[in-house]
Amino acid sequence: MMKRELWNEFQDFLNTPLLELDKYTLYPRHIISLVFIIFFTRVLSYLAGLIIGRYGKRKQMSRGSIRSIHQIVKYFLYIMATVVFLDNSGVKITVLLAGGTALFVGIGLGLQSTFNDFVSGIIILFEGSVRVGDILSVDNEVGVVRDIKLRTSELETRDGKLMIIPNSRFVNESISNYTHMNEQTSFDVTVGVSYNADPRLVEKLMYEAMKQIPDILQEPAPNVQFADFGDSALTFRAWFYTRQIFAANRIRSQLRFKLYEVFKENNIEIPFPQRDVHVSLPDGVELKQKNN
Repeated sequence: MMKRELWNEFQDFLNTPLLELDKYTLYPRHIISLVFIIFFTRVLSYLAGLIIGRYGKRKQMSRGSIRSIHQIVKYFLYIMATVVFLDNSGVKITVLLAGGTALFVGIGLGLQSTFNDFVSGIIILFEGSVRVGDILSVDNEVGVVRDIKLRTSELETRDGKLMIIPNSRFVNESISNYTHMNEQTSFDVTVGVSYNADPRLVEKLMYEAMKQIPDILQEPAPNVQFADFGDSALTFRAWFYTRQIFAANRIRSQLRFKLYEVFKENNIEIPFPQRDVHVSLPDGVELKQKNN
């Protein structure tokens, strides 16, 4: 008898109106169902992440592709959870859409750029043109993609700054993606040497210098080019591949230090620009040196 009374009281509580609008009433049971739906959706999202992660590793998919697929599944689950909650709360989706058409049109006109970012985020996740872990160049800043959301993406630069970038920029603008096709990218360092230096010796020393930098790959092999006859120097360019793309500036710096060392050891001069200045003076005018 006591249990029945408690159950009846609990049912009365669940059906006690909390908020009454024109044609809608909010009950405690709606809030409880919302909590359960959110909890169940988060559990499903977590399990989906585990399944997708294991499948991706078995198929040798990249970490960015796995993350993108999980994001798409997660958004789909939350959309379905929203539909279930509205239907469970007595809100008819068709009626809501029909009644709010004018409002949605007004909001759409006022938030065109925001909707553009949302659509661009969906395109990026499906196409995989930009993935988590990719290294991009945006506004002359090189950074690694840390997260891709529906409206914006997060890019961490080399100096630790976090750039929040609208997804529409990745779709509508040209963005350099260093790691989309390969995990390794080529870089170069240019150096000038004296005209008195032996070009073949310079070439040999540059190859040896690149072999001493651990992050420079030997396969594909580095390359040295005799680039040009400069005004005051012979110009050489060292091309190399590395997987440490985010640290390319550090590797360039290491190579420059090493080139300076090997050139100095072999008496190869790195000249500085020189210019001869000729001054014409009128007849009868002489330059006098002032002694202090």
